[in-house]
Amino acid sequence: MKAVSPLVGFVLTIFVSVMTIGLVYFGIKPAMERSVANNVMSEARGNLELLASTIERVASGAEGSKSVVSLSVSDGEYFIDKNSNNIIFTFEPSVDLGVIGRIGDKFL
Repeated sequence: MKAVSPLVGFVLTIFVSVMTIGLVYFGIKPAMERSVANNVMSEARGNLELLASTIERVASGAEGSKSVVSLSVSDGEYFIDKNSNNIIFTFEPSVDLGVIGRIGDKFL
């Protein structure tokens, strides 16, 4: 009977370890990925608003006006569509954020 107690303890330890790993992998990891993706989207929205206000300010200034803008980009890509005169941000998150549409004059 003495050998049963260490075996039960070992099985319970393995079970708790597997459950903890499962919780982290299926619960906490997706939540962290969603948080990172939301931060990237917030950063992009701020960058697009900064670019829009800077472009408006320079356009309303004197001829030949210039401005320097510093952007923080942690993920995604920005490019300029010369045909439609749009600045486009693209980002492929690893989780579904359910974000699509438009905020003001910014498309998501």
